[in-house]
Amino acid sequence: MGPSHFCTGTTSISFMRVDFVMYHLYAQCIDVIANVLLSSFHLFHMIDCKTIKFISHAIQRMFERDIRQPEVLNILSSGEIINQYPDDKPFPSYLVLGHGRLSPIHVVIAIDQESSLCIVVTVYIPSDKLWEADFRRRKEL
Repeated sequence: MGPSHFCTGTTSISFMRVDFVMYHLYAQCIDVIANVLLSSFHLFHMIDCKTIKFISHAIQRMFERDIRQPEVLNILSSGEIINQYPDDKPFPSYLVLGHGRLSPIHVVIAIDQESSLCIVVTVYIPSDKLWEADFRRRKEL
């Protein structure tokens, strides 16, 4: 069974060792989809991403939060940029709001515009304790 099998099914096993193995299979799935199947992807209808790379932190968070790769790609193609970080290094990054299967999702993506490389830095479900009801602005604490 190759990684593509795990891209379509859902598996929920609570044993830590199995979770570790499933995480690595999930990471392979993301890698296969992101680096092989996506030859060109238009991000926010502005940027042509020749490659989308999911760093290991993002893959781990997606696995822990049951956020699937198609949800992230959908958010990147049709979500709303709610914050920009032009001074981030090594590349400017953006906080993108979108909606997944079950809840709103924030995706942080860094973009190397010279090479058209788009890097998914992290993915999370915003907390209503920290974010306003529309999940576009942080609450003032």
